[in-house]
Amino acid sequence: MVFLSAKACTRSGTDRKGKSRSQKAAEGIREEQRKWRLSLPMERYADMRKKFNKAGITVYIAKFAPSAWSDEEIDYAYNAAKVLGSIGITDELTDAACQRLGKFAEKHNSLAMFHTMARWPIRVSHSISISLTHRQICLNLDAGHYFGATGLHPNDVIVKYHDRMRSIHIKDKTGPNMQLPIQTSLSVKVRPDSRCLVTAQKGKMADKCRS
Repeated sequence: MVFLSAKACTRSGTDRKGKSRSQKAAEGIREEQRKWRLSLPMERYADMRKKFNKAGITVYIAKFAPSAWSDEEIDYAYNAAKVLGSIGITDELTDAACQRLGKFAEKHNSLAMFHTMARWPIRVSHSISISLTHRQICLNLDAGHYFGATGLHPNDVIVKYHDRMRSIHIKDKTGPNMQLPIQTSLSVKVRPDSRCLVTAQKGKMADKCRS
Protein backbone atom coordinates (compact mmCIF):
# COMPACT_ATOMS: atom_id res chain seq x y z
CA MET A 1 0.00 0.00 0.00
CA VAL A 2 1.32 3.43 -0.96
CA PHE A 3 0.37 6.53 1.05
CA LEU A 4 0.40 9.95 -0.62
CA SER A 5 0.01 13.33 0.96
CA ALA A 6 -2.98 15.51 0.07
CA LYS A 7 -0.56 18.00 -1.48
CA ALA A 8 0.98 15.34 -3.71
CA CYS A 9 -2.42 14.05 -4.77
CA THR A 10 -3.59 17.53 -5.68
CA ARG A 11 -0.57 18.20 -7.83
CA SER A 12 -0.65 14.83 -9.57
CA GLY A 13 -4.30 15.23 -10.44
CA THR A 14 -4.15 18.67 -12.06
CA ASP A 15 -2.45 20.30 -15.04
CA ARG A 16 -0.76 23.68 -15.20
CA LYS A 17 -4.12 25.42 -15.64
CA GLY A 18 -5.42 23.88 -12.44
CA LYS A 19 -7.78 21.45 -14.21
CA SER A 20 -8.15 17.98 -12.79
CA ARG A 21 -8.08 14.88 -14.95
CA SER A 22 -11.81 14.44 -14.38
CA GLN A 23 -12.49 18.02 -15.51
CA LYS A 24 -10.45 17.53 -18.64
CA ALA A 25 -12.19 14.24 -19.34
CA ALA A 26 -15.60 15.90 -18.90
CA GLU A 27 -14.63 18.70 -21.27
CA GLY A 28 -13.54 16.14 -23.84
CA ILE A 29 -16.85 14.31 -23.57
CA ARG A 30 -18.72 17.61 -23.80
CA GLU A 31 -16.88 18.53 -26.99
CA GLU A 32 -17.63 15.14 -28.53
CA GLN A 33 -21.30 15.59 -27.68
CA ARG A 34 -21.30 19.05 -29.25
CA LYS A 35 -19.81 17.72 -32.50
CA TRP A 36 -22.24 14.82 -32.51
CA ARG A 37 -25.27 17.06 -32.03
CA LEU A 38 -24.27 19.50 -34.74
CA SER A 39 -23.42 16.72 -37.20
CA LEU A 40 -27.02 15.65 -37.80
CA PRO A 41 -28.35 17.44 -40.91
CA MET A 42 -31.73 19.19 -40.82
CA GLU A 43 -32.96 16.81 -43.52
CA ARG A 44 -33.15 14.11 -40.88
CA TYR A 45 -35.57 16.20 -38.83
CA ALA A 46 -37.62 16.88 -41.95
CA ASP A 47 -37.83 13.14 -42.56
CA MET A 48 -38.86 12.56 -38.94
CA ARG A 49 -41.61 15.15 -39.27
CA LYS A 50 -42.96 13.46 -42.39
CA LYS A 51 -43.08 10.09 -40.63
CA PHE A 52 -44.85 11.51 -37.58
CA ASN A 53 -47.30 13.52 -39.66
CA LYS A 54 -48.07 10.52 -41.84
CA ALA A 55 -49.00 8.64 -38.66
CA GLY A 56 -51.27 11.52 -37.61
CA ILE A 57 -48.85 12.85 -34.99
CA THR A 58 -47.91 16.52 -34.67
CA VAL A 59 -44.63 17.33 -32.94
CA TYR A 60 -46.07 20.12 -30.83
CA ILE A 61 -43.03 20.76 -28.59
CA ALA A 62 -39.42 19.62 -28.96
CA LYS A 63 -37.74 18.45 -25.74
CA PHE A 64 -34.08 19.23 -26.33
CA ALA A 65 -33.41 20.63 -22.81
CA PRO A 66 -30.53 22.73 -24.16
CA SER A 67 -30.08 25.46 -21.52
CA ALA A 68 -26.63 24.14 -20.56
CA TRP A 69 -25.48 23.78 -24.17
CA SER A 70 -23.27 26.15 -26.14
CA ASP A 71 -24.83 29.02 -28.12
CA GLU A 72 -24.19 27.14 -31.36
CA GLU A 73 -26.02 24.08 -30.07
CA ILE A 74 -29.00 26.09 -28.84
CA ASP A 75 -29.31 27.77 -32.25
CA TYR A 76 -29.18 24.31 -33.81
CA ALA A 77 -31.91 23.04 -31.45
CA TYR A 78 -34.25 25.90 -32.37
CA ASN A 79 -33.63 25.36 -36.08
CA ALA A 80 -34.38 21.66 -35.64
CA ALA A 81 -37.56 22.47 -33.69
CA LYS A 82 -38.78 24.65 -36.55
CA VAL A 83 -38.12 21.89 -39.08
CA LEU A 84 -40.08 19.48 -36.87
CA GLY A 85 -43.00 21.92 -36.90
CA SER A 86 -42.79 22.61 -33.16
CA ILE A 87 -43.91 25.85 -31.55
CA GLY A 88 -40.76 25.86 -29.41
CA ILE A 89 -38.43 24.00 -27.09
CA THR A 90 -38.99 22.79 -23.55
CA ASP A 91 -36.50 22.43 -20.71
CA GLU A 92 -36.60 22.03 -16.93
CA LEU A 93 -37.57 25.17 -15.04
CA THR A 94 -34.74 27.01 -13.30
CA ASP A 95 -33.97 30.70 -13.04
CA ALA A 96 -30.77 30.27 -15.07
CA ALA A 97 -32.54 28.33 -17.82
CA CYS A 98 -35.22 31.03 -18.13
CA GLN A 99 -32.65 33.76 -18.50
CA ARG A 100 -30.51 31.80 -20.98
CA LEU A 101 -33.15 30.43 -23.35
CA GLY A 102 -35.35 33.53 -23.46
CA LYS A 103 -32.99 35.44 -25.73
CA PHE A 104 -32.67 32.47 -28.11
CA ALA A 105 -36.44 32.05 -28.29
CA GLU A 106 -36.72 35.70 -29.24
CA LYS A 107 -33.91 35.40 -31.80
CA HIS A 108 -35.66 32.48 -33.51
CA ASN A 109 -39.19 33.90 -33.08
CA SER A 110 -40.09 30.80 -31.11
CA LEU A 111 -40.92 29.83 -27.52
CA ALA A 112 -39.00 28.57 -24.50
CA MET A 113 -41.32 26.45 -22.37
CA PHE A 114 -40.34 25.23 -18.94
CA HIS A 115 -41.47 22.03 -17.25
CA THR A 116 -42.22 22.62 -13.57
CA MET A 117 -41.34 19.20 -12.10
CA ALA A 118 -41.58 19.22 -8.28
CA ARG A 119 -39.83 22.52 -7.55
CA TRP A 120 -42.94 24.68 -7.23
CA PRO A 121 -42.83 25.58 -3.52
CA ILE A 122 -39.12 26.43 -3.53
CA ARG A 123 -37.98 27.69 -6.92
CA VAL A 124 -40.78 28.06 -9.38
CA SER A 125 -42.41 31.20 -7.99
CA HIS A 126 -39.28 33.28 -8.58
CA SER A 127 -38.77 31.71 -12.01
CA ILE A 128 -42.32 32.61 -12.95
CA SER A 129 -41.67 36.25 -12.07
CA ILE A 130 -38.75 36.17 -14.49
CA SER A 131 -40.81 34.32 -17.09
CA LEU A 132 -43.59 36.87 -17.06
CA THR A 133 -41.19 39.61 -18.13
CA HIS A 134 -40.34 37.83 -21.36
CA ARG A 135 -43.07 37.22 -23.90
CA GLN A 136 -41.32 34.18 -25.40
CA ILE A 137 -41.10 32.26 -22.11
CA CYS A 138 -44.01 29.99 -21.18
CA LEU A 139 -44.83 27.31 -18.65
CA ASN A 140 -45.18 23.62 -19.35
CA LEU A 141 -47.16 22.91 -16.18
CA ASP A 142 -46.89 19.41 -14.77
CA ALA A 143 -50.15 19.14 -12.83
CA GLY A 144 -49.15 15.83 -11.26
CA HIS A 145 -45.83 17.10 -9.93
CA TYR A 146 -47.51 20.27 -8.66
CA PHE A 147 -50.07 18.27 -6.71
CA GLY A 148 -47.40 15.86 -5.48
CA ALA A 149 -45.21 18.69 -4.18
CA THR A 150 -47.89 20.91 -2.65
CA GLY A 151 -51.04 18.84 -2.13
CA LEU A 152 -52.94 21.72 -3.74
CA HIS A 153 -55.22 21.42 -6.72
CA PRO A 154 -53.53 22.70 -9.91
CA ASN A 155 -56.61 24.57 -11.09
CA ASP A 156 -55.68 27.74 -9.19
CA VAL A 157 -52.33 27.83 -10.99
CA ILE A 158 -53.96 27.11 -14.35
CA VAL A 159 -56.41 29.96 -13.90
CA LYS A 160 -53.73 32.39 -12.71
CA TYR A 161 -51.12 31.63 -15.37
CA HIS A 162 -53.23 30.31 -18.23
CA ASP A 163 -51.92 32.94 -20.63
CA ARG A 164 -48.35 31.75 -19.92
CA MET A 165 -49.03 28.05 -20.59
CA ARG A 166 -48.75 26.17 -23.85
CA SER A 167 -49.09 22.64 -22.47
CA ILE A 168 -50.15 20.79 -19.33
CA HIS A 169 -48.92 17.37 -18.23
CA ILE A 170 -51.71 15.24 -16.76
CA LYS A 171 -50.97 12.17 -14.64
CA ASP A 172 -52.07 10.28 -11.54
CA LYS A 173 -50.14 11.46 -8.49
CA THR A 174 -50.32 11.20 -4.72
CA GLY A 175 -50.11 14.28 -2.54
CA PRO A 176 -47.15 14.90 -0.19
CA ASN A 177 -48.90 13.62 2.96
CA MET A 178 -50.86 10.69 1.53
CA GLN A 179 -50.17 7.22 2.93
CA LEU A 180 -50.96 4.35 0.57
CA PRO A 181 -51.51 0.80 1.82
CA ILE A 182 -48.95 -1.79 0.79
CA GLN A 183 -49.67 -3.28 -2.68
CA THR A 184 -52.02 -0.45 -3.56
CA SER A 185 -51.78 0.56 -7.17
CA LEU A 186 -50.45 4.07 -7.68
CA SER A 187 -53.36 4.70 -10.03
CA VAL A 188 -55.81 4.49 -7.10
CA LYS A 189 -55.50 7.93 -5.57
CA VAL A 190 -56.76 11.47 -5.63
CA ARG A 191 -57.02 12.46 -9.27
CA PRO A 192 -57.28 16.16 -10.09
CA ASP A 193 -56.59 15.46 -13.78
CA SER A 194 -60.17 15.55 -15.14
CA ARG A 195 -60.96 18.82 -13.35
CA CYS A 196 -57.75 20.31 -14.77
CA LEU A 197 -59.00 19.59 -18.26
CA VAL A 198 -62.38 21.16 -17.52
CA THR A 199 -60.66 24.27 -16.17
CA ALA A 200 -58.38 24.45 -19.19
CA GLN A 201 -61.34 24.18 -21.54
CA LYS A 202 -63.23 26.91 -19.71
CA GLY A 203 -60.15 29.08 -20.00
CA LYS A 204 -60.07 28.45 -23.77
CA MET A 205 -56.84 26.52 -23.52
CA ALA A 206 -58.08 23.45 -25.39
CA ASP A 207 -55.83 24.25 -28.34
CA LYS A 208 -52.79 24.60 -26.06
CA CYS A 209 -53.12 21.60 -23.76
CA ARG A 210 -51.66 18.20 -24.38
CA SER A 211 -51.85 15.30 -21.94
